[in-house]
Amino acid sequence: MALEARIDYLDIYYQQNVYPELATLKERIRESGQCFITQAGFHPGLPAVLIRKGAAYFDTFESAIIGFSMKTRIEKPESVYELVDALSDYKADIYKDGQWRRGTYKDAVKIDFGSYFGVKSCVPIDMIEMRSMPEMYRLKSAGVYVAGFNWFVDYVIFPLIMLSQMIRKGLLRHFWAKALIWGINNLSGDEERVVFLLQAEGEKGGGCQEVVIRCEHHSAYDFTVIPVIAALKQYIDGSIRKPGLWMMSHIVDPDRLLDDMGQMGVSIQTLVAKKTAS
Repeated sequence: MALEARIDYLDIYYQQNVYPELATLKERIRESGQCFITQAGFHPGLPAVLIRKGAAYFDTFESAIIGFSMKTRIEKPESVYELVDALSDYKADIYKDGQWRRGTYKDAVKIDFGSYFGVKSCVPIDMIEMRSMPEMYRLKSAGVYVAGFNWFVDYVIFPLIMLSQMIRKGLLRHFWAKALIWGINNLSGDEERVVFLLQAEGEKGGGCQEVVIRCEHHSAYDFTVIPVIAALKQYIDGSIRKPGLWMMSHIVDPDRLLDDMGQMGVSIQTLVAKKTAS
């Protein structure tokens, strides 16, 4: 419809099949002179932005781990349908030892999210915007990892959802969405928070260097909108508007995006630690 109306397009869909579907129209979009931006938000939307930002701190960029953890309150079951659907078809590709492979819960990693969440175990999830990052920066390892909500949701609700979806995809979808909301709203605490970070390693000036770029906000809902507004500012002034199909995280200027996010209330910290090369 956007093509027929000859207008530009932006979406905030989480589903990872959106870009491949739109890619079937890639040449038509480019030839029409329209600008299509997909996968906007913070997940997707920020993983590749933080990696692009982090690359400036290294001579040789070796490892890029994206992690996020959040506490939020959810009102409507429809808001978590995507999560229920994702659990029914869970897959997560991670980049290890120079190649992509299918990740599982056994590939969980420990990530330090700072004073509020502390160190949490995180499982890999799939983000199509990450695919080009290892080749672009010659990374040896990369992936996106998410922490759980609470013990009841992580170890009771999630396994039951996955078991039911093995019986039939979409089974009890509304029921599981309501169960998720109950578990998240009643057992995760009242204070809302989201922490999204890059944990990177590489070489700088002949020594090993570690960099953490941590973004933090009190609302997961606001934190979804803020990167989109920051990206739209670049689109509206024409600095990123060009014909074709683009993922938000690939087309934006990462420095400007993070600066604008900071002005909209996101706390952004960059921690650099140098170690003597062994």
